[in-house]
Amino acid sequence: MVTTLNLSKKFTCHHRSDCHHFNCHKDLPDSHNFSINRKKEQNRLDYIAKVAEQEELDEQYRIHKEEIERMEAERTAKKRAKRQRRKEAAKRKKKVKKEEESSGGSSDESDEDEESCPPSEQVNFSSNLVLLTQFV
Repeated sequence: MVTTLNLSKKFTCHHRSDCHHFNCHKDLPDSHNFSINRKKEQNRLDYIAKVAEQEELDEQYRIHKEEIERMEAERTAKKRAKRQRRKEAAKRKKKVKKEEESSGGSSDESDEDEESCPPSEQVNFSSNLVLLTQFV
């Protein structure tokens, strides 16, 4: 259904009152065309401003997300390092405990002394006693 709107006594338009078709308004005065163009330009500028604002908000959000991810990665790295230190400390304690148990089983101090000396310097005490008894 086509409606006719009376914009003025002299000019009529079969479209809405804010019609932007050139042919519809070719007989309208220049002031009407200027107001239409001004409105178009204002809408264009508003759109550009809105897009720029949205891009700025998107950039701020991206920076915020990167900061959060960096902090989480840093926290995770600290926790990983802490777990690693604890694991190594537990290994050292276990190793020391195992060595103490193995040395505690043979409580001869002479065995420990022999183990600490190089093989070329180790002395067999039983053969020394035999030699000493022969000379007496």
